Amino acid sequence: MKSRIAILLLSLFWGSHTLGQQTLLFDSGRLVDSVLSTVPTRNVVNTVTGVEVTYDFSSAVILQDDLFSGHYLWRIDGFGLNAESGTPSTLLRIDQFGIPDGKVCQIEVVEMAYKDFEYVLSPARPPLVDDGNESHTKDNVKPIDPTIAIYPEQIVQEESIQQYRGKYSTV
Repeated sequence: MKSRIAILLLSLFWGSHTLGQQTLLFDSGRLVDSVLSTVPTRNVVNTVTGVEVTYDFSSAVILQDDLFSGHYLWRIDGFGLNAESGTPSTLLRIDQFGIPDGKVCQIEVVEMAYKDFEYVLSPARPPLVDDGNESHTKDNVKPIDPTIAIYPEQIVQEESIQQYRGKYSTV
């Protein structure tokens, strides 16, 4: 009897944890009523002219925003979320690559493809104080600035260059 109760409680907990979350399959545009792995395929190749990084995205978990009706938060494993107030909650990732001394870093988008989906992105959530007493509300999450035409303007950018063990690493 105790094991049945434990299994029931575990399934209720798991069901409430994933409630409202669905996985969007990019190839078909179909929604699956479960949370599937969304890890993109990442390929890094050293070429004669530099390093080429390729990401292939197949799915994302989407969930309805509890603050902004009709808006959605997206999640892809290995990616964080933009926290810049007044902007859309877009996904982001920081990759680091070692650059030999005396070489120059140059970032170029060689190829990209996209699909349009009919889901309005939620506004970005600013970081909260880590005391457990603060939560996101409409008072501390600004709506998306309506004057923003395209965000982000650049899909890839160099953040900073830092010295590491005599070599340079770009972020």
